[in-house]
Amino acid sequence: FSVNKKNHHCCVEKYCTELPIDQEGKCIFHSEDKSWKQTQGFTTYLRNYISFCREHQKEIDLREVHFISTKDGAQIDYIDILANANINGSLFHNTIWMIGKKRRKVINGSLDFKDCIFYHDVIFKNCLFSYDFKIENITLTNNFGVLHFNIENCIFEYYFDCNRLESFSAHLTITGCEFREYA
Repeated sequence: FSVNKKNHHCCVEKYCTELPIDQEGKCIFHSEDKSWKQTQGFTTYLRNYISFCREHQKEIDLREVHFISTKDGAQIDYIDILANANINGSLFHNTIWMIGKKRRKVINGSLDFKDCIFYHDVIFKNCLFSYDFKIENITLTNNFGVLHFNIENCIFEYYFDCNRLESFSAHLTITGCEFREYA
């Protein structure tokens, strides 16, 4: 993905015409300007793109996307809609907050965090993962201290897989979880 619009090769643009473009020539998905993305309605474009892909049975290609919180929120609370999407190399600029309150939060598809960067804590609590959950070669980084990757009271129906965590420097906590298949 390049900076200039004339060289900007974004797979999302094949299915979403007239995506907003920032001052650097990047589409709303690949822009690094968090406040601009919120103003433009990033999560609305994201949901529309994912719905289109699912409806037309297309790959959900979200590689190297800069994910932000919803317009009125401080957390990324929509990870469940990223199930079965290609999110390799993506960046998450707010806390991931997937918490089932009265009932388990169900993630109906694979989540594969490969080569992703997280700038805030990652919290999965009281979730049911119906398919693969993979963490591979991820980075958690910020300027304020050590981050947390917490998985609490979750059920994993299928694979739970952690690979290549050599440069993983965060507090990893997995408590009260049930692994029903392979871990």
